[in-house]
Amino acid sequence: MTLSISQPNSLYTPPITLSDNRNQESPAKTDTAQNQWTDDASGASRTTRATPGASSRARGPSSYNNKHLLQEVKKHFNEYAAGAGDKYVNFNELKEAAGQRPTTRTFSTQASEVAKELLNRSRLLNELDIGVGFTWDGRGLKDERFDHDNLDSLINRLPNKRKITFRS
Repeated sequence: MTLSISQPNSLYTPPITLSDNRNQESPAKTDTAQNQWTDDASGASRTTRATPGASSRARGPSSYNNKHLLQEVKKHFNEYAAGAGDKYVNFNELKEAAGQRPTTRTFSTQASEVAKELLNRSRLLNELDIGVGFTWDGRGLKDERFDHDNLDSLINRLPNKRKITFRS
């Protein structure tokens, strides 16, 4: 087994995996695999890496932080709301979008995935439900629905931190 590294591993480089190529590949393939990390001035052996923007589109809603998830909910708000002039999305409409309730409506794949993820995050959903309102303390009621004001208020209160997942 041979391992050679020409540059330090950073956040944007793929993880280095150790593998035992004995009895698995021909010697020609092994030489190519062993030299994939060497510095080639021509760039012929380099692979194209996704840019941070492109990789965020490839990630699923389960990897979104709460703020990003709510921004996606806001994007699909009109898709979730049942009527054309409906100013609220209730939890039953979210469940329809997530495929947890029967419906005659159709939703985009992204809207369905976002709705599923929001329903999985019960604390966030509860905060969105209460949101803002006209009570004496400025908070809304627990009525299993939300509007743009609730979304905007919660989005503005949340930090811009990225959700970090550890893989072993």
